[in-house]
Amino acid sequence: MPGRLEFETEFFNEAEEAVQHMQFEPGEGDGPGRTDGQPDELKLKLTVMEIYNNKLTARVERKKMIFEHQLLEYRKSMNIDKRRSKEERDLHTKAKAFARVMRMQDFEEFAKDLEYELNLRQAIGQLQDWRQMQLGDLKSGEKYESEKASRLARAQTLGSFDRNFGSSRLSNKPVPVVETPSSVTALTASGLALRPPEGLTDPGTSTALNGDEGKSLSNGTANANGATTIAPPKPKITIPPVSNITPLKFEDQEVPDLHLLTLEERELCSTLRIMPKPYMVMKEGVIREAIKQGGALKKKTVREVCRIDSNKGGRLFDFWTTVGLLQKA
Repeated sequence: MPGRLEFETEFFNEAEEAVQHMQFEPGEGDGPGRTDGQPDELKLKLTVMEIYNNKLTARVERKKMIFEHQLLEYRKSMNIDKRRSKEERDLHTKAKAFARVMRMQDFEEFAKDLEYELNLRQAIGQLQDWRQMQLGDLKSGEKYESEKASRLARAQTLGSFDRNFGSSRLSNKPVPVVETPSSVTALTASGLALRPPEGLTDPGTSTALNGDEGKSLSNGTANANGATTIAPPKPKITIPPVSNITPLKFEDQEVPDLHLLTLEERELCSTLRIMPKPYMVMKEGVIREAIKQGGALKKKTVREVCRIDSNKGGRLFDFWTTVGLLQKA
């Protein structure tokens, strides 16, 4: 009944059955809600009415959510779900629980952010697989994925031969199509736009680097007229040695997570005798604290977050402020 904003089957549809035969006699009770000194039957009736009112409130809240989130347009919702991958549909189904406490626009933005995070994680996993396969650029990764899909298609075609009677004819089973997640492919494409460093080119003439133009950011960037702007040389960060601390030599041993650090961070960890994994944990904690404080921290705060002695904490603070990770408060 759209004119009355009612459904054929309401939430707690049987809620009225508990109160449909309930009667209150004239003079029963001195007033609403007062049960002191009254018979137990009146208390029971008022308790049942309170439960019934709570069910009506829950019914109104759910009906309001249905109308606000336009859940009655189920055909439109089904068409949107068909365009999502299986992982995105499962994620969206789990996120629907938050729709009861969010507006429609906020929930849609929240769901899009979750889907984008999922796509980023899948893209990162794919890039890690490419790295294990010794693939050093995105074009090689695309070529590898296309060849992998071709091999899978050939294997499925060969597997679809019916050998029940020793014949080589094809069976009636259709060959399954290999799905390619378009959202992940867009994040790992070779023509992915690269973000040039700040101050490298004029914002009015700079363009996104892609394809052959984005092969080497260190050499410069190409503007709209095709001219190349040479990037200024990056100043080298020198890390002086610390007294009474013998530097580590990472070259003599295989250190886990060492490849995740830059050359300057490797030199810093070697000088301060900090292994890469603890350094990354301290760096993450400092970044989280800096986000809370607006990007600026004091040296004392950095030492407290890192839980390290004053000499090493001061060196870490100076290094992070030099590379632009922090600002001095």
